[in-house]
Amino acid sequence: MAKHFIKIENKDFETEIGWSTEAIYSAETKNLLVLWKDESSIIQVQEGDTICIDCWGGFPGVMVMKKPKDKYRKLLWENKITRRFITKWGNISEKWDSDFIDRDYGSHFNVSRTISLDTLKFRIHESGFVNSNGQEFTNHVSLDSIAYKEGNFEQFKKDIETMMGYLVPDTNIPG
Repeated sequence: MAKHFIKIENKDFETEIGWSTEAIYSAETKNLLVLWKDESSIIQVQEGDTICIDCWGGFPGVMVMKKPKDKYRKLLWENKITRRFITKWGNISEKWDSDFIDRDYGSHFNVSRTISLDTLKFRIHESGFVNSNGQEFTNHVSLDSIAYKEGNFEQFKKDIETMMGYLVPDTNIPG
């Protein structure tokens, strides 16, 4: 029971969604076929569309997502940062700027921190562990919230790219 999002590219694909739903896309016909048990639905889509498949227990709801018109929100949306993560620049509290560190079980840690760039501030949550040599490894990073200010759009694009680099956990985790 969840919403799944599929980005349509110019190539055929077939993917399972959940336990009993399947999506099949034909680039030639530009049709997306959604199969659920013994029922099916076909919708016309275009390259670049994002499709939401809402699995709720019956035949899934299928809809083409509309991109935001605002260029800032559109860039965030294209990077999978939706409205629920965005707060207004003026609504940032002092709590945002304080780091919170919680060491749970000796070798595991949770950290919430704010990172400020030229056109945006974002709050991330990291969890990970410390090995026997004292090295810290992050194995999960999630975005808590983001605030941006409009202005230099080119700088905003660079800041988004920088932020996306923070959202990737360590790839050199031993073991």
